[in-house]
Amino acid sequence: EHLDHWTGGLPQIVEGFVDFVNKIPFYGAAVLCLDHPTVQSMLPRVEKRHITYGMSQQADYVASNITVADGSISFDVTCRGLALGRVRLNMIGRHNVLNALAALAVAEEVGVPFATAAAALSSFQGVGRRFEIKGHIGDILVADDYGHHPAEIRATLEAAREAYDRRLVVAFQPHRYTRTRDLLMDFASAFNASNVLLVADIYAASETPIPGITAQTLVDVVSRHGHQHVEYVGPVDQIGGKLGSLVRPGDLVLTLGAGNIWQAGEELLVDLQQATQGH
Repeated sequence: EHLDHWTGGLPQIVEGFVDFVNKIPFYGAAVLCLDHPTVQSMLPRVEKRHITYGMSQQADYVASNITVADGSISFDVTCRGLALGRVRLNMIGRHNVLNALAALAVAEEVGVPFATAAAALSSFQGVGRRFEIKGHIGDILVADDYGHHPAEIRATLEAAREAYDRRLVVAFQPHRYTRTRDLLMDFASAFNASNVLLVADIYAASETPIPGITAQTLVDVVSRHGHQHVEYVGPVDQIGGKLGSLVRPGDLVLTLGAGNIWQAGEELLVDLQQATQGH
């Protein structure tokens, strides 16, 4: 799914997806998110049996009455107009509601009762590096997330904003020179939900640097598009110290990226703990 394998851009990706779905065997079904406009535009070309899900009332599986509290999210589920029950997830974000709906649709397909599937979802504690709470010291909450694509970043920051009434301080490590170059304008508004944005050097992931594509390039683009508190910090090992100098009680600090940015959050927690013990 890396974009560099799809030289034809989005049209080629759509063709690949349609081709894949239409190869589903007769006993299977495609589970598709009706909320996504590109997916909806593909439906007339889907030849195989399919099940839709989303917030849209036109989907087969619909989530409604969504509430967020204490780092969790709950919602009612209906299937083709029939009320199935309420589901609680030990995670935040409406993107995770959609993921859960897809899982419920698959569960029904393989014969798992809704109550069983809902109970399993409610007991799931999430996965590492997906809005993983790293620590809570001095009323400063530190979390980490693997998100590095603009769409992932938007979803994660909007989830954090919805779930926590805190100033949101984000430390971001761009991933790959090619991705930073190709998605530069998408990054321009991806961080709008953050109050403060610190940007570390690009995590190369074995790529060769591209002239004119740096973390400072990204900072300049984000700043020109209206973000009032974005700053280039430099090497990732400088991020933890920078965070320590600007965070204040009540903040939510989120380290974001696919590289080793998570280390900055852990360094911050150590520093906060030492400062607390020092007093």
